[in-house]
Amino acid sequence: MSLEKYKNINFVPPITVSKNADLGLRLRKKTGKGGLTTKEAGDLKIGSGVARATSLKNRSKISPEVIKKMVNFFNRHETYKKNHIKKEPYSASYISWLLWGGDSGQVWANKVLRQIKKADEKKLSEKIIQTIIVKKTPNMTLEKAKQKLKESGGVFYKVDEKKGSYYFRQKNPDLFDKDSFSSFEIPGRGVILIYASLKRKDKMSEFRTSPFVINFSEKAAPEKIQILRAGKFFHDGQEIEVSEKDLLNMVKNFSEKVRGIDLMIDFSHNSEGEAAGWIKELVLSEDKKELWANVEWTPTGKSRLDNKAFKYISADFSFAYKDNETLKNYGPTLFGAGLTNRPVVKSMEPIVLSEERIINPNKDNLMYGDAKELEEEKKMQEELSLEDAMRMIKDLKDDLLKKDEELISMRKELEEKMLEEEKKLSEMKKEKALMEKNQAFDKKLSEGVVVEAQRQSFIDSDMEKFLSLQTEIKLSESGNNVVPKETKLTKENFEDKIIELAEKRAKDENISLDLAISSELKKHSEESKLYL
Repeated sequence: MSLEKYKNINFVPPITVSKNADLGLRLRKKTGKGGLTTKEAGDLKIGSGVARATSLKNRSKISPEVIKKMVNFFNRHETYKKNHIKKEPYSASYISWLLWGGDSGQVWANKVLRQIKKADEKKLSEKIIQTIIVKKTPNMTLEKAKQKLKESGGVFYKVDEKKGSYYFRQKNPDLFDKDSFSSFEIPGRGVILIYASLKRKDKMSEFRTSPFVINFSEKAAPEKIQILRAGKFFHDGQEIEVSEKDLLNMVKNFSEKVRGIDLMIDFSHNSEGEAAGWIKELVLSEDKKELWANVEWTPTGKSRLDNKAFKYISADFSFAYKDNETLKNYGPTLFGAGLTNRPVVKSMEPIVLSEERIINPNKDNLMYGDAKELEEEKKMQEELSLEDAMRMIKDLKDDLLKKDEELISMRKELEEKMLEEEKKLSEMKKEKALMEKNQAFDKKLSEGVVVEAQRQSFIDSDMEKFLSLQTEIKLSESGNNVVPKETKLTKENFEDKIIELAEKRAKDENISLDLAISSELKKHSEESKLYL
């Protein structure tokens, strides 16, 4: 796949993602939990978590395919982060979360995926439709498909009928750049559009069919339905009041996935039976008094609605939902809803089948209603986004605090090891210095310039004690308290003895002879006066 269209996207993971992956790899090495090695993954014929984490750690360029896998992982395993906070700090699930880049990886992957989609859409806008593929259904014959295309302004020179589909060729494939072909499936319509770029760009204006007006469905189950409204109503002889605050809390709990499962729309509140649809998103009306849901209908659900077997919806919720694992009370929470013809809450919008749908490949989902309705929904989303942002900031702060604690612990452990190594090194240096001093003293001892009694003061570099011991030893060796006969200075031997003593001092103290003579003259000042 050509990556030219992604040339302005930075696929290098940020430093925060790299650090999270690095922490995950170190914790995995320490605990043996989370992720699979290349060999382990190869045996299972799946991707290696360790190899991917290593790429994130090294800040290697990540492919668009891996970016999509990252987003899918974070969407599926949002509870991994919660498990870390609520249960054990080094659980396999949390280590896996870090191996994918942690919270920073989730934010970054979602950002890059949005950029990828935008680049794809831009590239798509530069192409025209070469072929329209229409899936065969009992209600979609060849003649009906042709009629739908003509109504949409479509032009085709050739029709190929294949197993399961009709292929409407609008231009000869030879006119297109062979490397430019791509496809776009219109959600829920059984239609696939084959796009490509013409070899001659000046010919693009000759034919251009927009997918926005192509509609192959006779009727479609509405993708947005009213679930609940604020107000008072009776159920089993009991008055129940739903407030605007209750509805807002339901939206909040749904977005945070506190139930831990997808919310189902069933038939007549039979929660153990077949699903009619799945709730993908909850939003509030502009006045905050109505709760609406974006729904993905099952084939059975679509069929029952198409046959008008059901007309209304009835919500299933609790005012005080408590998690049976954490025992945390989340307040008003939606459990799901059921298709019914006898709703408890009256004055709600019925589920009405719509004839019109506008397809927009530049958006992730279908658009519905007029401009006012779309603007109202946008406002609702903006109002909720602030709350979502604050919640995200809190989660990131909590996560950073946890990571700080881990880093502090690791730093302390490292510092202790460094101190221990420094201590060992210091002891080795002391031992080496002691050995070298002993060797130097042994040499002087063999030369006869020192005696054994001076060893410790030599090692301690205590020169005052060293010299005093030298004087005492010499005096004791002579048997009296005067200068030994051989070193006693007289008028006759003064010059020779001073030179002799100076030469020895110069050697012992590693100084010049002139300085040694000057020192000896000062030491023997009385004898100098006698000589002079």
